[in-house]
Amino acid sequence: MATGLGPAKVWDAETGKELATLGSHSPFIAWSADGKRLATGGPVKVWDVETGKELLSLDGLQVGGIAWSPDGKRLAMENGDYPLRPNGGTVKVWDADTGKELLTLSGLSTLVVKVAWSPDGKRLATGEDPRTAVIAQRRCGTHRRPKKC
Repeated sequence: MATGLGPAKVWDAETGKELATLGSHSPFIAWSADGKRLATGGPVKVWDVETGKELLSLDGLQVGGIAWSPDGKRLAMENGDYPLRPNGGTVKVWDADTGKELLTLSGLSTLVVKVAWSPDGKRLATGEDPRTAVIAQRRCGTHRRPKKC
């Protein structure tokens, strides 16, 4: 188990013992699939959970939602810059080892608060502002976006 808001902390979920404190301040955290690394957002950092060592820093990048690809090679992150982008939010995909930006999904209609990979790592889903939803219509295969609540 890991927590954000203040330094990220890693806890033993059975005993409640604190195992590590990582020097990042963020409510956005995500485990790698192998459980060896933890990504924290705002600014983005990747940590070795066993040693507490910072493995990667994407300085200056503030994020909202953050997710590891199933193979642990990529990180997808909401860019955290929605107020600065009146045309919508962005999601970026980064190489989790080198910090190289691999892909940008731009023009999303609103603030993205959650990103998630498909189990095969071939697709990304975004959860946007909770007042907005994307609805898939099965009969014709189209999508529509209802008005905000």
